[in-house]
Order: sequence, then structure tokens, then C-alpha cells
Amino acid sequence: MKKTVAKIILTLLILAMAVSVFIACETRDTYSVSFVSEDGVATDAMTAEQAKEYLASLPSREGYVFKGWYLDKDVWEQEIKSTEDIEKYIVSGNVNVYARWIPIVDAITILFLDYNKASLLEYHCDRSDADLTFLKPSEKPNDEKYTYTFDHWDCDLSDLTQEYYTATPVYKADLRVFEVKYYDEGKLIYTEKVKYGEDAYSSRVKPEKKPSTAKYDYTFVGWDGVSTNITADVNLNARYQESIRQYNVEFNYGDGKKEIKKVNYGDAAVAPQNTAKSDTAQYKYDFVGWDNVFDNIQKDTVVNAKYTQQTQIYEVSFWIDDKCIQSSKEKYGADVTAPSPVVKVENDGYIYEFTGWSENFNFITRNTRVNAIFNRKAQTFQVKYVDWDGTLLYTDEVETGEESVYGGETPKRASNPRVEYAFIGWSDSDKLKDVRESFKVDALYREDIRRYKVQFNYGDGEQKVSYVYYNEAATAPQNVEKSDTAQYRYTFVGWDNIFDNIQSDTVVNAVYSEQIQVYEVSFYAGNKCIQSTIEKYGASVTAPSKVIYNPGDGFVYVFTGWDNEDYVNIQGKTVVNAIFDKQSQSYEIRYVDWNGDLLYLDTVQSGNASTYKGETPQRASNPQNEYEFRGWIDENNNDATEKLGNVTETFEVYADYDAIIRKYTVTFAYGDNQTYVIENVPYGSNIIGQEPVDTKKTSTAKYDFTFIGWQGYLGYVSSDMTVNALYSDTIRKYLVKFVNDGEVVRAQEVAYEDYPSAPNVVPMANNVQYNYTFEGWGLVENPFISEGDVFEPIDVEQTIVTGEITYTAVYLRKIQQYVITFFNEQVLGNRIEVGKITVDYGTDATSLAPIVTRDKTQSHEYTFVKWSKDITNISAHVEVDAMYSQALRKYMVVYFNDVSDSDESVYQEYYREEVEYGGSVKNKPENPLRKSTVGFDYEFSQWGKGVDDSKFSDEDNVLGDTEIYAKYDSLRRKYRVTFFDLSMYELISSVELYYGEKISSGIERDGYYFDAWYRDPDCTVMFNTDTESVDGIMMLFGNTVLNGIEYSGDTVTGYSGEITNVILPRVIQGTRMKKIKDKAFADNAVMESVYIPDTYSNVGACVFANIAELDIYTQVKGLGVLDYPAGWNSFWNSNNYLIGTGSSGRPVMNNVENVVTSGDYRYILIASDKNTAIINKFVNNNAARAYIKSELNYKKPSFNYVENVDEKTGQTRNIYTISYEKKIYDINTISQSAFQGCENLGSIFIPNTITTIKKYAFSGITANLYIQYDSRPSGFHALYWNSNRDSKDESKRTVYWGVIGMDQIGDFTYIFKNDRTAIAAEYNGNTSLGSVTIPDTVSYRESSESTVTVDYTVTELGDELFATGMMSLISFSSIKLPANLKKIGKKVFYMNKSLYSIELPATLEEIGDYAFVGALGLKEIFIPSSIEKIGMFCFAGSNATIYVGRSEPKLPTDKPTRGLYWNIKLDIADIKKLTSVSGFLGLVFSPKYLPTYWNVAGQYTDVATEMGIKTNFTYMLYNDSTASLVSYKPLPLNVANYRIPETITVDDKTYTVTEIKDNAFNGNTELKTVYIPSTVTKVGVNAFAGCKNLTINTAFAEGQLPNGWDSSFNPDNRPINYGVQ
Repeated sequence: MKKTVAKIILTLLILAMAVSVFIACETRDTYSVSFVSEDGVATDAMTAEQAKEYLASLPSREGYVFKGWYLDKDVWEQEIKSTEDIEKYIVSGNVNVYARWIPIVDAITILFLDYNKASLLEYHCDRSDADLTFLKPSEKPNDEKYTYTFDHWDCDLSDLTQEYYTATPVYKADLRVFEVKYYDEGKLIYTEKVKYGEDAYSSRVKPEKKPSTAKYDYTFVGWDGVSTNITADVNLNARYQESIRQYNVEFNYGDGKKEIKKVNYGDAAVAPQNTAKSDTAQYKYDFVGWDNVFDNIQKDTVVNAKYTQQTQIYEVSFWIDDKCIQSSKEKYGADVTAPSPVVKVENDGYIYEFTGWSENFNFITRNTRVNAIFNRKAQTFQVKYVDWDGTLLYTDEVETGEESVYGGETPKRASNPRVEYAFIGWSDSDKLKDVRESFKVDALYREDIRRYKVQFNYGDGEQKVSYVYYNEAATAPQNVEKSDTAQYRYTFVGWDNIFDNIQSDTVVNAVYSEQIQVYEVSFYAGNKCIQSTIEKYGASVTAPSKVIYNPGDGFVYVFTGWDNEDYVNIQGKTVVNAIFDKQSQSYEIRYVDWNGDLLYLDTVQSGNASTYKGETPQRASNPQNEYEFRGWIDENNNDATEKLGNVTETFEVYADYDAIIRKYTVTFAYGDNQTYVIENVPYGSNIIGQEPVDTKKTSTAKYDFTFIGWQGYLGYVSSDMTVNALYSDTIRKYLVKFVNDGEVVRAQEVAYEDYPSAPNVVPMANNVQYNYTFEGWGLVENPFISEGDVFEPIDVEQTIVTGEITYTAVYLRKIQQYVITFFNEQVLGNRIEVGKITVDYGTDATSLAPIVTRDKTQSHEYTFVKWSKDITNISAHVEVDAMYSQALRKYMVVYFNDVSDSDESVYQEYYREEVEYGGSVKNKPENPLRKSTVGFDYEFSQWGKGVDDSKFSDEDNVLGDTEIYAKYDSLRRKYRVTFFDLSMYELISSVELYYGEKISSGIERDGYYFDAWYRDPDCTVMFNTDTESVDGIMMLFGNTVLNGIEYSGDTVTGYSGEITNVILPRVIQGTRMKKIKDKAFADNAVMESVYIPDTYSNVGACVFANIAELDIYTQVKGLGVLDYPAGWNSFWNSNNYLIGTGSSGRPVMNNVENVVTSGDYRYILIASDKNTAIINKFVNNNAARAYIKSELNYKKPSFNYVENVDEKTGQTRNIYTISYEKKIYDINTISQSAFQGCENLGSIFIPNTITTIKKYAFSGITANLYIQYDSRPSGFHALYWNSNRDSKDESKRTVYWGVIGMDQIGDFTYIFKNDRTAIAAEYNGNTSLGSVTIPDTVSYRESSESTVTVDYTVTELGDELFATGMMSLISFSSIKLPANLKKIGKKVFYMNKSLYSIELPATLEEIGDYAFVGALGLKEIFIPSSIEKIGMFCFAGSNATIYVGRSEPKLPTDKPTRGLYWNIKLDIADIKKLTSVSGFLGLVFSPKYLPTYWNVAGQYTDVATEMGIKTNFTYMLYNDSTASLVSYKPLPLNVANYRIPETITVDDKTYTVTEIKDNAFNGNTELKTVYIPSTVTKVGVNAFAGCKNLTINTAFAEGQLPNGWDSSFNPDNRPINYGVQ
């Protein structure tokens, strides 16, 4: 009852207290505020809330300014400024608030406008008390982007001269700040403040890891909302990716192999495929199953393999080199009997003696190959060295395989007048290096045309010496003038010896005529000639007798004689001057100043000098000039010095002054009181451009200064002056940086005394060492503080900027703590926890660890060594185990043998023996065997201790349990490695390499780069040459990629190479190429064909757009012009960029079997009813000849993946082997540019099975084409099959139609045509012969199956058959041509300088371009009447006279047709110019031609004899029965008298002599008379020039010479007797 009463009383007390509080609050509201404005007038009493509203308004009073509300009237100290002051002062009772007024004396009005330009207040105040700070405008509403804060009024009160002012509010705009909230599974984990338009740092915010279930793991993948360009509050939720959990399934099998596989929850594990356990030398193991199930994995699982064993069987074989002579199968440990006898016979010059076997074949432990060992003995052979005439020079005895060396004197062969010989070596010289039999070699000589010395003596003792080939003409010097002497003048008239056919050393002297010299003789009085005559050398002249001289200079001159007597005996041009006595007079000289003042008067005798003796003249300066006296001038302003030095008359001279421009100093004042001075500036100079360049003025903290010009500066100087620099100033801005975690997260430029804007902070992530908490921004170097440190963050947005500053985000950094748990094994396998401690990061816990021990066992004692993990620098929670060292206590010696089947040792007990302490082993076991491994064979070397490998001896003391291990020498094994080129689909090589040897080289191919080696033909497993090596029998597949192929991943994106026939790669760097990008090859100007393998399943649009002609080959099935497989864009083959426009595409060959290389060709194989092959590229760039066959007998390789058993280890390994299928393909097409770039090719044979040749197939080469067709088939490209790519129809190759084959017979390669004729196409014989014979016919077997040969008539010499370039590699003096020859091709004898004799057969119809260019040895050549065509520049560079057996054609269409400048005469140096346009034009616009005679029937030589002297006179016989005298040739002297016959009879045919050719007798100085009969109607130019002793007798009467006699036939005007019979 008492408790109840107490509760009631307590309740009443609480109610009473609540009521009193309520009453107190109501009482407070009864207090009031009254506002007293003017003259004691007060408002009604107001509550606090009403007072707050009234306080916001401003009272007004006419003539006064309101200055605020105050509590203390008249004192005016306690001002009510805010509504908070109202709350403060009315709590104690009613109050009055008084307005303070200031009278207005000088009134102004200020109109305050609100943020929306509405009128807020019209304020009247005194001018001296104008104020804007008492009033604030309304808050400006925020917009989407900014919040606004009132900053100041825009009203300038600095100039109070107006009556009315307007004040507009100015607001500071700040970007709005929004909240970005991060939620993880509905839980808010972080809130970030982000300004409008900025990005949230979502990438740095990470949620806690979501716990895994038994089946699933969860991975955070990002946030589900937009976190960039924030313009509103944003909520972001964490997103997770769910993944099936994986468990470890451990398979233990084989030789300790372990394979751990990751398996998804609930799935079955896949067991290893190759579970073989390595066989030992004695046993073979077979896998029989697993000891655990693994079909539904729900936890980590261990599975072990189970095996059975069988005894091993080995093969033992005996070999002689590569031949097996005995082989048998034997069990492990068996003994084998070797074969006998053992004999080896080789045809290599050696005798072989059997000495034993290479291997031990008792107790077989492996597959064993036993090789017979032989001792090789050499034999002795004879090598005989024979001279050119059969003379034995030397015999050398040499042992097998050695080199024979000639021991005699160097062979020599005697020279003749025309040729000398040089020894160049021995025949069969290659056999001399490695002698394997007795044989003879012949001396070889080079035949050189002899050269002779020709010396020309001329002029003033000059000489010209040249060396001239036998039977050639020497070239005389051009400038042979002889210098005149004082007495004589010399004229060159000829040479005293002939030099047109040099056959020995020759001296030739110049012959000159002489004439006496004449000279001019002149007599002078002063500068006037008074007598002049022309006189001969040595004459005497009479001088003038009366000599008068009066130059008018005021002097009298009296003649006294002559200055020389050279006129008495004239020796050259002579000048004689008169000598006079000169007499003088006196004159007056006036010296006058610049202004006319007389300065000095001087009197001087005639001829003397006048001297000025007054003071030095001076002239006053002006602002522009100063003056300096420099001398005297005459009335014409000329220097008077000379005139004053020799006075001959009265005259005035005038003072002359130099006007010197005055110079001034200009000073430029600029920068920080700096000056720049220019001194010595000439008056009136413009110095604009010379002002100082660097006018920089140092900035202040607030301002930067910019130079804007010079004050009052015009640039012209007329006095000393100072120029001041002018500057404008701008408020400086400073860079404010905010750095968070070492990274600048914001950098902004802020004006001086303005405020920066701080960025949002994404806190630093905790790490293994520290935990971080953001504390604020600071001006610190160290961004970290520790607990207890004092740090005052800076409110950066309220701190003005006065310089560059960097704010650093400061973090409270706490050290992380970790737990260390210690475990010990007191008994092996019994792991127990012995301690646990918590330490700071980085703590060294060594001294804190517990002390542990392990009990001794029967065999060992243990000593604690360390803990299993490092505990000196803790950075994570860690469990550690105690680790111990052990010491053996038993005395058992155990021998172990290495029974491993791999290179890693695996030891098995072999023998054991107990030994007393300190004793030694008594029964040492027999030496063991070790099975070979993949990498090595092993040979036992010794027993050794296991730790240090030291040798173990029977006498070694045993001090404890001892393990002895068998030690072996490792012998590295060799394996066969086969290299196959997948790109060209051909076998490269097959070699034996050592196990572990690196593969260093790839495949080199012009235009391609090597990609990689692969272990399989599908290129799925790359062989890494850096990390992998030979690991057994293996086949490597090489892949090359065309240069210029561009790709990205598995997509080909373009081609920028130069090769026209493009093969797309199947694989690059292990990535199978599957796609071709849109427009990958569009606009490609190079591609002519493309091969697309079957790996490409996706092809884009317009891949080949704007490629005019393109051949497309592909393995892809179902591909045609309009058909295409899935994955290929429907417009992949469009010709136009615009998809769906243009042509429907190009023809596509889609049944391609492969691209392969066979021999010299790369083929595209087409699989069809009739297999065909397309020649894609000729790949042998060094070949000189290409012979295209009609069929390709191709061994198609296929690869077999087979099991191979290692004969030594018994292990199996799957390897690739090659098998071949023989297939025959018809070769019917040559692709575009197939032979382009094969510059060494000279000939190409094309059979009639080739039905198609694409354009530019032979572009850029010069080879001749030999084609079995009689004419061009329709399948050959109509315009460009034989054209160059860049020049279209120009520069085509020569084509021979109707060719059935090619073959080398004797020294020549012949082209055989179906009309049973042959072309000699190539010369393969000796390059240095006296003569060459080409047979009339050759025999040829027309097919490989035929046994019958057919005779073919040789009718043509192929182009460049004997051409030698400029080096004369082929040289012969004469040649016998086939009797039925019809054509000589281009450049056949090009530059063959040794050829001097050739007879063209009567059947010849055509001579090709440049055929005899540079054939210097030819002196004459007869072209038969059968000729129909002669090529351009045919004989350029030769010296031959040309005789043609038919009439000269008059029209271009007449036969024989003649090529451009066919008989032009050129020097050898000019021949090179024929290849350039400018050089060509320079030759043909002023050509010289070889002597050419048409309608020639033959030649006749008339031998004239006189007193034993003979001279050959050569006549040319013509088909019209006329003859012309051409030239003469002395033997060796000339006859003095010669009678030209009227007729000549040759072979019973009579020819009338009607002509004497140009220069026929030129230079014949020994001929005294010549008779010309009346039959001669034509005499050529200079026919008798230089015949200085000749008299001409002719049957013609005087004045009746025929018109055909050239006016210059007798240029020396030798006497002519007319009417002589």
C-alpha cells in the first residue's frame, strides 16, 4: 500500500513540473518588442516572431538616413543586427528598439534592385555617408547547375558626382553538389559528394567480397548506375557475376607424375590420357585403372593409377655403315653371338680393315645397335700435267683425298704476230682438290690479240704514244701545230709514215712547211707615230731625219736622238721613241676656301710643284655634319695634287672637306629600372628594329606586366635622347593543385585573392601495411598522420589565393595487425598448435616464438633449425611449422641404382650390407646398368655418396648408415628432325640433331618473312625456338607469310607489299586466320591474283573494290561469282565501294586443292575430273632457262600421326610421318606476273598444253619466248600477255612460234620448231677459241619415249648468242655459219672485238638489231642479195666497210627494210648512250655512216708490180657488170706508176671500171703517175688528196671531164694531161 501511494505522489510531481515548464514558455511569449522610429513615435508591441519580420524592413524618414536599430538610445552602441539579437534581448522583459537617424546634408539616391531586376529599395542618404553594405537582396533561386550566394552590390560609389545611382546584386555561382550513394546488397557502404557535371570515383569504391556457396563463387563486376556527368543525386548498387565453383582433382600416375585438374561443381573429371608408367630396363608396365571414382566432383579429390609389369624384350642388330647384317630379339640380360667374317668395300679410293665392334653385346639391357669399326687406309694415284701440244710437263703422286699441286715451271705458249697466249690454269681443276683416281689435266691458255706501240712525234718535241691491236688503225693526234720562231712560221702538211694497218711497233713523224716572218717598225714623237713600215726578219730601216714635238704645255722641246737602235737589225715588232730636252716658265697659284676666301697665293716655275704654306683650312659644324679638311681640288672638282706637282699654267685650287655625319646616343629605359644604350647613332638614322628585345618587367604578386610600346618614340635620331617603355597590367592567376595519394586530382587556375574549389575525395584503399582515414586538406609534405598527432585541416574554399599552392589530402594512418600460429610435430605426422601471437605489420617475431623440440627416434636425432616460413617481417596472417635437421645413427650401407626412365634420377635399392661402426664394405656389388632415356644414353662411371657425389671405396670407413649411389656419364642422343614448308607444301630437309639442340633458323624466301615452326600440320601447337629444343624424333612444319600482309588478331586487314601474286596466310603466330576485313584490299594497284585458303570463314564487303582485273583462287567450298558460303558478305566480291553497286564480282576458282612448290615453279592445283595445275610463280631467280612441262608429276604429301616406339627406352610417342600419293596434273595456265622479276632468264619454252596466259606474265624480263603453237591462241590475253606491267605494249619479248622443244647438243642449246628447223639459242662452249663452227643440221629425239632422232636444219641464230657485254668474255676470230641460215638475231656478236672474219651464207634473209655492235675486228662484211631486213644500229661501233649484194632500197617499204641508223658509225664510248634519250639524240642528229656499197657482186684485187714493188688495188664488182676502184694497199711500198684498166674479168664475167671512190688514192705520196680510162664516169671526193708527187693522165679531152667527177677529186691541183691513150 505504501508503494502504491509513493508511485501516485511521484506521478503528481512529474505532472507539476511539466505544467510549470509549459507556463514558463507561455510567459516568455508575453514579452513584447516596440520599434521607436522618429520623434519618439513607437510601433505597437510585437511578439518576437513579429519583430523578426519587421526587422527585415527598412524605415524611411525624409531628410534623414536610417543607420540601424539600437537598444541604447543616444549612446548607439547596442545595435540589433539580426533576428538572433531579438531572441537574445526579449527573454528578460519588454524592450524598446530605437531607430538611429543621420540628417542628410548633400542628398543622393541609390536604387537597390533585386536578383530579378525588380525594385528592392530606393535609398536616400548623404553623399558623404553613402553605404551599400547594410542591405542584402533576396536569395537567388538555385538552377539545375549552380547555387547562388550574394557577394556584393554592383554600384561604383568612387565617383559621387551624380544624384542617382543603381545598385545591382552580384551573386557568386557555385556548382551544385549532389550525393552519390553506394549500396551493397541493400546496405549503404559509402556516400560521395560530387559537383555538377563531374564524375564520381566509382572505380575506386569496392564492396566487401560476397561470400561463396558450395556451388557458386561471386565476383564484383561494377555498379549498376551512371557515375559520369553527375547532374542529380544518384544511388548505385553493386553488381556480381555468379560462377560455378571449381575443385581440385589430383591424378597421380606414371613415374611420380601429378596432374591437378580444375573441375566444376557436380561435373566429372577427365582422367589423363597418357598414363603410361616408364618401363625399366628389366620390366614393362601396363595401366589397369584408378583407385577412386571422379564422376561427380563436390570436393577436392585424390585419384591414384594402378599398374601390372612384364619382362622386357630387346632388338640387337649388327651394322656395316647403313647396312644391317644380323638382327635378333633377346630378353633382358641375354648374351648375343656376333656375325663373322666382316668385310667392307667402298669405291672411294680407300681400303678398309675390320678392327672390332662399337658396343658390348653381352648381358643385353636395351635395344642395341652394334656398328662395325674399320681402319681406313689410303692409296697412291698419279696426276699427269700435259701442255697444249701434248707435252708431259709434270707427274704428281698423291694419296687418296689429298690435293695435287703442280710442281713444274709455269707453262708457256709461243706468241705469233697477231696473238699472244697467257696460261690461265688446268682442265678438270676441281678433281685436283680431292684426288680419288689417276688422271691427266691439260694446260689452258687465254688468247689475247697483240697490241703494238705507235709513237707520233710532232710540234715542239711532243709525243703521243698509243697501243693498237694487230691489223687495226692508229689514231693520229688532232692538234699537231709547231710553234713559230722569231724568224720562221710553220704549217703542218702531213705524216712521214702510214698507220692504218698496224702490224709492228711504228714511229710516225709530222712534216711541216716554213715561211720567213715579217714585222711592223714604228717611230714615235711623244704619243704620235711619225713613221711606220712592214719589214722582213733581219732587215735595216732608215729613221726619220726631221723630228718636231710641241704638246702645248708651256714648255719648249728640243730633239736630241732615239731611245734604241733595234731598227738597224729587225728581230720582231719594233717601237722607237724620240728623246727631247724640256725647258720651263713661271706661274701664279691661288688657294681659295669653300666660301671664296683667298687663303694663300704661291708663285711657281714651270714644271715645278706648288706648296701651300698657310694654316690648315677649317669649316664650322652643324647639327647634322662635322667637317674635316682633306685636300685641294680644281675648278672641275678633281683632285689637284697632280696639277700642283707639275705647274704649267696659272690657276686656282679650292679647299675640299669631308662632311662627317654627327653621331648621338639613344637610351631605352624599361623593365625594372633597366636601360639599353645605343651609341654612335648617325644623325637622321631610323633605329626602329634596334630596340631592346627583352623588355620584360618583373611581375608582382598581384599583377603581370605586358610591354605595349615606347613613349613618344618615332625611331629617327637628331640628338641624344631617352625613350621610356610603356606596360599594361593584368591580375595574375595561380595554379592550385589538389593531391590525393600522390596523384593530382585537380589542378585549377585561380585569380589573385580569389577562392579555389576543392574536389571530392575518394579515400585511399587500405593495404597490407596500413589502414587509412581521410582527415582533410593540408599544406604538408607528408600526407600521413598517426594517432595523437595534431592536424588542423584547411577550409580551402574560404582561403584566398596569393600564389601557387598545393593542397595534400591528409590521412590518419594506422598500422595493420596480424596473427602468427606456431605448430610442431613431436611425433612425425602428429601436428599440434604450440602458440599464437598478434603483432604489428613488419614485426620481427623471431624472439616471440615458442621454444620447441622433437624426441629422438631409433634412427635419428633432431635439432631445431628454423620455422617453415619467414617471421622476420610479418605482412599477413601466417601458420608456421617447426623444421629440424637430422643425423643418422644406424650403420647400414645401402647401394642404390638409378632406375629412372627420364633424365631426372630415380633410385632403387640395388644391394645392402650391415657394417660395424668404423668398418668397411666386404662384398662390393657388380657394376649396375641404367636404362636410356629420351635425352641420353648412360654409361656407369663409379659408386658415389649421394650428397657430394664423392667416390665411394671399399676401404672407406662407415661411421653411420650410408647410402651409395651409382653414377653414370650422360651421352646425349641424336634424333631425326624433318622440316616441312607448309607455305610451299614441300619437304625442306631431314637431319639428325642432338637431344636438346636448339632450332635456330627459319625458312628464307624472297618476298616472305618467316612466321614460326609448328609441331603439327594444322599449326595448332607452336614450337618455341627460344624455350624448346629437340626432344625426340620429330617433324616441324614451317610457315612463312607474304611481306606486306596486314592483320589484327585472326583478321587480314590489308596488303602493302610489292608481290603481285598474293597468297593469304592460314596462320600467323599460332592464330588461325579466319576473316578478311571490309575493303581490305580496295584500290590495291599491285595485286593481280589472290589465293584464299579454306581457313577463312568470314569475309567482309567490297574486299577487292576498284581492282580492275584480279584472279581469285580459293579452297573455300561453295564459292562462286554469285554464290558464297555463310559468313561471307554478299558483296564481298563487289567491284565498287558502294555495297550493292557495280559489277557482281570477278570469276572465282573455288575448287583449289592446294598451292605447292615443285622444282622451279609454284603451282595452284585445281581438283576436278581432270586435275589441272596453274603456274602461279617461277621461283628460281638464278635460272637462265625455264622449260615448262605439259604435266606435273606431283607427289602429294599426306601426314600420318603414328605411334613410334623408342628402341632404347621402349617408350611410345606419337609422331608425324609423310607418305606420298603420286598424282598427275595438266599444266594449262600461266598467271599474271608469274615470271616477273626473273631477270636472269634468257629463254622460256611454252608447250601447246598451255591454253591460257594472263596479262603481264613475263613483265620486266628480257627472255625469249619459245612457244609450241604456230600463232597466239585465243586463251592468251589479247592485249598484254607479252607486255610489261608499266609500259603495256612496249618492250615486248621476242617470240618464236612453232617450237616443239629445247635441248643442249654439243656447245649449243637449240630450239626445235615443228617445221623441222632449229635455232641456235645459247652458247655453252669455251669462251676463248680461235674459231667456232655451227653445224648445218642437228639431231633431236622429239619425245622422251621415242628412240628415234630426227635431223633439224639450223636456220637461225638466237638473240645475244655470242654477246659479251663490255668485258669481252667470249672471244673468237672467225666463225663458220650453217649453210641454210636465214636469220641472225639481236646482239648475236655484240661487243665481240676479236671477230675479224665472217662469211654470211647466200640464204640469209634477216640481221637483227645491234647484231654486230662493237665488232672492232671486222674490216669488211658482205651481205648477200637474199637479205630482206637489217636491224637498227646493226654495225654501230665497228670499223667495217659494208657490201650489200642487192640494189639500195629507195622507199621505207622496199626490201631490204632497214632499221633506224642501221649503218651508223659510232665510237665504243658512244654505244652506252644509245640507252638514253639525250644520248641517242646527240648521236643521230649529226650522224656519220660506215662506207656502204649496194648491188655488190664481189671484190677483186689487182696486184700492180714495178721493179719488184707490189701494190694491191681493190675493186668492188657490181651486179650490173660495173666496177669501182675503192682503195690501195702497199706491200710494203707503193708502185710509182699505175694504169687503171678499162675492164676486169672475174670468173669469166667482165666488169667495166666506171668509178673511183672517195679517198681511193688519198695520201699516196710515192705514186707519180696514174692513168684514168674514158670508161671512168665518176671520181669521188679527195680521190687524189695528198698525192703531192702525182701527175694525172686521162683519156678525156680538156674541158670534157664527166659531170660525175667531183670538183674536189684533186684538191692539191696536181697536173693533169688530157687526151692520153
